Amino acid sequence: MGEKELRDFESAKQLCRYHYGDMVSIRDDNDNQDVLSLCQRLGGNCWIGLQAEPNPKTWDEVTTWVNGQPYGDYKHWQPGLVYIHL
Repeated sequence: MGEKELRDFESAKQLCRYHYGDMVSIRDDNDNQDVLSLCQRLGGNCWIGLQAEPNPKTWDEVTTWVNGQPYGDYKHWQPGLVYIHL
């Protein structure tokens, strides 16, 4: 699963929805380790399905995954692995 071609977020989201169902949502450490392992095998540049309203200012404004599920309580990101483009 996955491709090594770099894509912007919207393009990656559309590709995932077409082939796989949706982008990944991470609910716990096990999910995070699985995703990290796959991402490393694909070269280290991966999108996850965490989506914010346009122009978020803080992580508090990130409330849902692209599949509509609430963001929840898992927020144990390693520095530099999740980005908000301001």
